[in-house]
Amino acid sequence: APVQDYALLQNYPNPFNPSTTIVFELPQGENVSLRIVNTLGQEIVDLAHDQRYESGRHALVWDARNSAGEKVGSGVYFYMISAGSWKESRKMVLMQ
Repeated sequence: APVQDYALLQNYPNPFNPSTTIVFELPQGENVSLRIVNTLGQEIVDLAHDQRYESGRHALVWDARNSAGEKVGSGVYFYMISAGSWKESRKMVLMQ
């Protein structure tokens, strides 16, 4: 069935180690940005930077590495998505 609305699903597994999957849904083609930030709001990695996605369900995998390719420590992280005027964020936990 076609996707009717924007959605950012809870990552799985959560808590996770060593990687987790983030799923989002788009009702129409959009340029999407998806960032992982720490509890201080500092960007850890940019999983999608203004990338074009068609309508439907999409999945991105985060391997708990920062933009320099280094493993990050255990703790709480947030994943934040924006597509057009839609923005949403969710919390996830990395346990080493």
